[in-house]
Amino acid sequence: MPHTSMRLALALTDPTLCPNGARHNSIHAALTQVQNGWQGAIRITWNASFQEAVDGSELTLKSDSVLTWHERKVEKADLDIVNAAWQLGAWEVVRTWNHSLGTHADPFAPHHGLVSLFDPSGTYAVQTGPMGIRGEPIDVKVLIETAARDGWISWKFRPTLRSSRIGGRVAARDITLARDGTRVGDCLYQHQAPVRVERLVVQLGREETSSSEPWTLTNQGATLRAARQRLELSAEGLAARLRLGNNGGRTVRRWEAGEVPISGPAQVAVEFLLNRPAR
Repeated sequence: MPHTSMRLALALTDPTLCPNGARHNSIHAALTQVQNGWQGAIRITWNASFQEAVDGSELTLKSDSVLTWHERKVEKADLDIVNAAWQLGAWEVVRTWNHSLGTHADPFAPHHGLVSLFDPSGTYAVQTGPMGIRGEPIDVKVLIETAARDGWISWKFRPTLRSSRIGGRVAARDITLARDGTRVGDCLYQHQAPVRVERLVVQLGREETSSSEPWTLTNQGATLRAARQRLELSAEGLAARLRLGNNGGRTVRRWEAGEVPISGPAQVAVEFLLNRPAR
């Protein structure tokens, strides 16, 4: 059985959730603590997604899909979301642990965001996701009230897979991405456990910079390792391709560990290996 994060990535790209070739806009997930763990929802916002009305008379806009979500531990939920974001080609994940709203706040007021996160209106199609408990529907009213009283944790990212941003020119700015916007291999994110009332931006790929240089990343080692995995080479195999000599495998491992900077010629050579036409 695939790992939870893989199942989540597959669920987020399920054709039944994205009719008529719709493209991702963003994915926003949220959990609040309940008696037996953490419970919430994952909202998928689509770009230009339409579905037919029941009577077939007209097309109606379907902008969102919702998956139910339940986890025993918030640390595991965080890992699953970040790993799924990595697989779907997101460049970053924004994780926020939100304060309680206070005793006098109206938790259902739109500006607090809980209504849009947990969807109490029932407007959108709510499905049991890969982390959902079958047969246990989410009481969205209770969840919103609990989140308002105790606080909640949320994650947001924009996939590159199935996105309008994907394409050779865009993908070339982040060499961790395959041509279709996916990433291969394990997520190289150094996990930091969620801390209450903290906002963290988890950088997975290209830095937000005007430069088109794909190596301007916070973690060059992660970039090199992802590129090596795409090439299906060991550290020694990549070292041989780069003509690094007898101790080349050790050099590659030190690059990936961030112990020493990656030389410019090596960066150029790796990009050439990635972009050369298949034979």
